[in-house]
Amino acid sequence: MTEGEWNASAAMVDRHRDAIWDIEAEGWAEEASGATHLYASTFRVDFSDIAEWNEIWADVAVPILDETTDEGLLRGWVQLGHNTGGDHNFKILYFFTDWDDIDDFFIRFSGTLADEHPIRFARLNDMLREHDDTIWIPAPPAIEDEEE
Repeated sequence: MTEGEWNASAAMVDRHRDAIWDIEAEGWAEEASGATHLYASTFRVDFSDIAEWNEIWADVAVPILDETTDEGLLRGWVQLGHNTGGDHNFKILYFFTDWDDIDDFFIRFSGTLADEHPIRFARLNDMLREHDDTIWIPAPPAIEDEEE
């Protein structure tokens, strides 16, 4: 490896961040293939609250995730957690086949939590210290220049 290649490699390592997450729970549609959209929600919950957070999440959120997966609105979901530092310690990955399903799912998910479990939903929100969402979709095909 040349010095230039080494420097470029070292610079890339300096500019990225790794995190190791444990898979805590997951649910997949019978036909999970075909998902083209990934919605990642990351949360920061105080470590002292994480056991209660996980219990409430398992009791009230996971059944909604499973139901919407069985119905095909979600293609699948994965719950991740870690306690090794970093800004966030709880992450959910949601897999969808199209953009409209994302909106339909979150309207139903949040609405069901708020309507059917208002006290526990409020408690989840009380324990939440920070939250961030990222949506990943396929890159559009390359546009070729047309000569006239």
